[in-house]
Parts: sequence; structure tokens; C-alpha cells
Amino acid sequence: IKCHVAPHATEIAGMFAVLTRLRRPSPDRYDKPLRGIVSELTVLEKMDLYAKGTAPARLDDESAKVLRSAVDLIYHESDTYPIYEGSLGASPREMRTVLLDAAQDTHYQCLSPFAVLEELDRLCDKTSEYAWLQEERLPGGYHDHELFRVELRERLLTTLEDEFRVASGLVDETRYNDLFDRYVTHVSFWVKGEKLRNSLTGEYEDPDQRLMDEVEELLGSPDKPEQLRHSLINTIAAWAIDHPDESMNNASIFAGHIRRMRDAVFRERHSAVAKLCRDVVVLLREEGAGLSESQNVAANQCVKELCGRFGYERVSAGDAAVALSRERFRDVLA
Repeated sequence: IKCHVAPHATEIAGMFAVLTRLRRPSPDRYDKPLRGIVSELTVLEKMDLYAKGTAPARLDDESAKVLRSAVDLIYHESDTYPIYEGSLGASPREMRTVLLDAAQDTHYQCLSPFAVLEELDRLCDKTSEYAWLQEERLPGGYHDHELFRVELRERLLTTLEDEFRVASGLVDETRYNDLFDRYVTHVSFWVKGEKLRNSLTGEYEDPDQRLMDEVEELLGSPDKPEQLRHSLINTIAAWAIDHPDESMNNASIFAGHIRRMRDAVFRERHSAVAKLCRDVVVLLREEGAGLSESQNVAANQCVKELCGRFGYERVSAGDAAVALSRERFRDVLA
């Protein structure tokens, strides 16, 4: 079978397979404060911890640091168990069948992530055939294959929405990184109680309180500003110790922080993205019927960005736009 593989199609299958093989951590095996953190770790959070080294966004900076430092310990927890983590779950062969069947779905002109989700639904109906479908569901979503599919669909829609936001051109994506870099610089001088040189005037000035307040409002952190700033500098120091030969990259170290900033800005542009998404549907599924010249130009530019930046083709971009219009933007477009 040869066809276009839409973005996220194989990723959905891979994440589902991993989720079926994860086991709930045993809190009693850990010391405080890690014990309390591990006891609340959900199956999707554990997957992200393993895959990306990212801690749940709900954790404060100190708890996140504790969890990240314990990844290796958590990973090897079940090594001596009779049924160790990874020993039971959806197999590569089963996922291959899911992908092949999804590629032949007549409702799509490509291997679509939505077709993959539908094939996973069919796979999970075969409870009597697979032992991993018969495992007891545990708190945190472990072994809950129905929850896996619901959460993966939501995660997919969130990713598509992010990609449409970026492709829309409504906000310069580099703005967040630049703003956060400036924030880190001013926080660094604030923590040390020092003045920094203004590149325009050459004068030495106090750290910009307005800039720090603006970023901290976008971050929406539950911590007090003073705590957040000290925690941020401690995180940088710890990272530098662990990576002595690497250049510091705030966009990587503080990816979660930058994402929260971006989400806060995009919430203000939700309606505009929704309308652009609707126009993309009209462009790709109705040949642009009824679009004004400016709408047509904007929709075409968005599709061009989706294809060039994220690996879509027009058919898969249309599938994504239809799904978002129906499931994420329905209220705005009603």
C-alpha cells in the first residue's frame, strides 16, 4: 500500500502501544517527597516522562525537578517483577495491522490519524483475544484502553490546533522565545540584586519590573513571583551542572513555560483561528466557494505553511481542518 502518511498517524499508534505496556508505580518503593509525586502520576504523564523527560505541568518547579531526577529509578522499578513493565501490551504486529487497515479506510485519502483511532476502537473490541485488554483498570488510567483512546484523540486535536495557530501567522512564533530570553536575563540580575546595561542608552538600570510582571502573568504560575524567579535560576544552575559541555537553550529547558505563555496569547486569538480553519475547509473541500479574496489568500497561505512546515498534504490538511471545525471550534463557528 502506497499513500500519503498524514502527520501524527503513526505517532498515535505508537503512543497507544506504549500506554498499554505501562504499569502503575508503587509509591511504597520511594522516599518522600518523591513518594507523593509518584502516587499521583497518571499513565499519560508517565509516558511523557519516559519519552520527553517532561514533568506534568500541574507540578511546581521543585516537584518537577524531583520527578525528572528520578526517571531512571522509576524506569527500573519493575525489573524484578514477574510481569515487569513493558512485558504485556499491544504488540508491533498488532499495531502494524492497525496501520495497514487504517490506510485502506475509504473515508480518507491517506493514512489518517483519525482512521488509526477508529481502527484502535475495533482492536479494543476484541477483549477475549488479547490478555492486555483484560487487565484490571487502575487509578491514574493504567490499563484503561478506553481512556487511552479518548485522551489520544484530545491530544491529537490539541496538536492540530497548535499547528493551525502557528500556520495562521497571527502571532510570530519567535516572539515567545525572545520574550522569555529577556525575562530570564532580567530575573538573573534581579536575583543577584544587580543593574543591567540598557543596550539603547548605555545606562545601567534596575531589572524591568514591568517585563517580569508581564511574563509572570502569562505563565499563570501558582508560585509567588519571588519564588518563581529563584526557582527559575536554580533550574538553570542545575542544568548547567548536569550539562557542562552544552550551550544553554531556554526554549528547551523551559519548554513548558514557553508553551504556557503561547497558550495565554493564543486564547485571545481563538476566534480568529477558528474562522481561518473554517475557510481552509471551504478552500479544500468546496473549492473556495464563497470566500472573499482576502479569505482565499489567508487560507491558501495557511495550507502552504501546514504542508511546508508540518508535513501535510492538502488532503490531510483538509481532514485536520474538518475535525477541528467540528470538535474544537463548533461553538465559535455556530
